[in-house]
Amino acid sequence: MATQSHAQAVKSLNSGAGKRRFVFKTFSQRVEEIDVDVFRSLDPLKQEPSEGSSFFRDCLVEWRELNTAEDFISFYEEMLPLVQTLPQIILQKEIILSSLLSRLDMKGRLSVEPILRLIAALSRDLLEDFIPFLQKVADSMVLLLNSGADRESEIIEQIFTSWSCIMMYLQKYLMRDVVNILKVTKKLRFYPKDYIQEFMAESISFLLRNAPAEQINRGVRKVISEIVAKPLETRKSGVSALLFYVMRGFSSKLHSRAEQVLQLLLHNEVIGRSNPVIEVVITVVQRLCEELQSSELILLLQREQKEIYESVSNGHSHHLTHLLSLFISTLETNNVHKAIDFDQVLELVKLLIETFIMPSSMQKAGEQYKVIDKILQLMLCTLDGLHSGTHVGALGILSMQWAPVFEMRNKSFMKFIKGLLSKDTSIVQIFRTGIT
Repeated sequence: MATQSHAQAVKSLNSGAGKRRFVFKTFSQRVEEIDVDVFRSLDPLKQEPSEGSSFFRDCLVEWRELNTAEDFISFYEEMLPLVQTLPQIILQKEIILSSLLSRLDMKGRLSVEPILRLIAALSRDLLEDFIPFLQKVADSMVLLLNSGADRESEIIEQIFTSWSCIMMYLQKYLMRDVVNILKVTKKLRFYPKDYIQEFMAESISFLLRNAPAEQINRGVRKVISEIVAKPLETRKSGVSALLFYVMRGFSSKLHSRAEQVLQLLLHNEVIGRSNPVIEVVITVVQRLCEELQSSELILLLQREQKEIYESVSNGHSHHLTHLLSLFISTLETNNVHKAIDFDQVLELVKLLIETFIMPSSMQKAGEQYKVIDKILQLMLCTLDGLHSGTHVGALGILSMQWAPVFEMRNKSFMKFIKGLLSKDTSIVQIFRTGIT
């Protein structure tokens, strides 16, 4: 019979430098190796329970063979008479779940994995009837993490394997109201450890990606409202992680729902709500840019540019300021210069100069100084892209196109000149007439 003294760390093969053949892995290394993907697991998924049995009873019997922990054997002996048939389980579901949750404790860490698997099995038996218990399950997982499980990579994997299985078994019902599952999981999604947030975001993103379009919209607006209500760092990181996983597909591609989500995020009612929201959107896009292949990056850039053109046409200066902030941050991300069509960017900059900076528009500058400031930042960012890529020849014609900028005399212009002078000498030489 296993006791707590048997729960010991295990050395692993040393794949790095050093004479020692075996070493203890760091916690961060063990967390990176956690693989929670029940949707693409190679393990066969049992379609039906044994004849006359249930998924819960089958799981209970299976783990009795696999687990010899003293407290789990005690639980098995207590529970087996109560779960002989599915009607028994349905009738006594509250008692069963309470008994399971009461054993989610680090004091019985050797029993944690079978208990978590049994919770998932119970959800598969109860299906829609399990949904009212989700809040208790989520809260119990938070308590387990707080009690020290968040520093145990194996238990973290067990927790999120169980939770992901629950999401998979109940997806048909949960997708009908994604706002509810977002409410249920708030404490887990905003848990103060980034790796916990990542695992939680990935497990919830599956539901959002596969939900009806209206439910996706409601879900995105819900998480955005959470940031607006309390713009804490834990909330911003949790929401950005969730949106990232919703939009990310497989093989360095966007998910088919990514365009819908991005279009919603770029809407004035979303991205224009507060500065913390634009911070989250920027983080999401930057993470996507780091993982996507060039053809997918083009889709992101085209969507951003389309929204900017529409905002210019509609005269929404506040919205335009946020869109330009996002576009600038996207251009500054690694790998984007390989995908972007700088001719399109130059056309956009030309339109912005003509609309907001040309002498005929100077009377608007007092009201739209934030837009002008972003335009000047975009110009500097464009120069970096042109100089670092195969577009150096285009720099020569910009001194004429951008001449109206050098007639400005305000703080934004002085910042622009300071930034311009810090560029490569070949760039400064092109604009020497305007600078002097």
